[in-house]
Amino acid sequence: MKFLIISQRAIPLPGYQLNDLTGHGRIDVIFRCILSALRPIGTGIDNKVYAYLKNGEHPGYLSMQSSDIDPNEDEISLAYKIKNNWDTYFTKKSLQELIAEWPNADIWHLHEDGISLSDATIEHLNSIFVLGAQSDLTEEDLQKIQPMGNVKIGETSMLASQVIAYVRLKLSL
Repeated sequence: MKFLIISQRAIPLPGYQLNDLTGHGRIDVIFRCILSALRPIGTGIDNKVYAYLKNGEHPGYLSMQSSDIDPNEDEISLAYKIKNNWDTYFTKKSLQELIAEWPNADIWHLHEDGISLSDATIEHLNSIFVLGAQSDLTEEDLQKIQPMGNVKIGETSMLASQVIAYVRLKLSL
């Protein structure tokens, strides 16, 4: 299962302070989403997560897979690992270039205005679930990703990290 988190605010530079992750464009939200996407739950599926960071001169994305993290990793230890290995995990590319890497993927936008995840026919092994980190995706982002549709997980608003955990649990059963 793959997730793409698009952040309008997180700064794509490794200069963040571990004791002030919120001051770096709320990059703490990104680390929480990465952990939600990659921590082991249920099945042994190797998930992958991409966090596209748009705020700055050189946007790009962090990418990690399940095998990159320790099952007991927390937000600070993950932030430390990424900061010290920035060039391993961060790639300077446009959002269009990233999307082009998945020519046959089914891209689903996780959004409150959509059909229920339970009602959608989703082949989760070939799907990429896209959501905004701190805010909704822009119209420009939606035009670039061209989702197959919007899917929602319920009637109430949730944090991006909670949405990711819910999707993983629901589709791994």
